[in-house]
Amino acid sequence: MFLTPTNLLYTAPNFTFSPIKGVRLATEYGFAWRPDEFDAVYRANGSALPGTQNVRGKKVAEVARLQATWTITPRLSFVGRYEHFKADTVLQRANLKSSDFWAGWLSFRF
Repeated sequence: MFLTPTNLLYTAPNFTFSPIKGVRLATEYGFAWRPDEFDAVYRANGSALPGTQNVRGKKVAEVARLQATWTITPRLSFVGRYEHFKADTVLQRANLKSSDFWAGWLSFRF
């Protein structure tokens, strides 16, 4: 799920390291909450998430991310990402669920 910065505070400590040459791993754990609990939680397109304007609470979600970048050659790389979006108090009260996202990108620069 993608959130917009409207009525949203987000902090995400992260750690990036290279376990072997050509591979970079990045981990992040983020916390999202809304400053105004009488306003909705908004999607990236600016529309309100259904029901969030009708429930009280500040904790929106927690997000865990893991991304791996493998530089195969100077021109070819692969990026894999996993994200777990854990719905917290506000989203749960609005009957919205947690979700997972998996993606991979192969990039060729010429």
